Amino acid sequence: MNYVIRKRKKEDCKYIQKIITRCWQDTYRGIINDEYLDSLSDNEEERIKNSENNFDENSTYLVIEIDNKVVGFTKYGVSIKEGYGEIFALYLLKEYQGNGYGKKLVASAIEELRKMNFNKILIGCLKDNPSNKFYEHLGGKVVDTRIFERSGQKLLENVYCYDI
Repeated sequence: MNYVIRKRKKEDCKYIQKIITRCWQDTYRGIINDEYLDSLSDNEEERIKNSENNFDENSTYLVIEIDNKVVGFTKYGVSIKEGYGEIFALYLLKEYQGNGYGKKLVASAIEELRKMNFNKILIGCLKDNPSNKFYEHLGGKVVDTRIFERSGQKLLENVYCYDI
């Protein structure tokens, strides 16, 4: 399959919101309450409009296209922890996982963070998310846990640190 990783464009907003819906429903079922996960489908069009209306060309998103279809993305930038960059989001549709595309997205985000003069980055992952194995495989070390709040739930999130 042919792939390209590039900066997000305004027309990608709709794909990103659809990817969020599918990934959350596939990954977080049993971790986050079903009512919230089901509501993602109901408010997807509103989220698409909001993201298009608030589009910023300078935002730090990369998308991955496989065979000319946007199938994943990452969001990165300055962490709240001083001196660190952070990958805030990494989403890839389930049918494309396990083929190295997630690793390519992370590598591209890391390269962008290096350009921003970071040499350490953080990535958070919900403690019950099977993707923790992916972040460990990439060489991340759990350095902290923090609370992730969504839909009235307080969930633990592992914080991985990487020297880049």
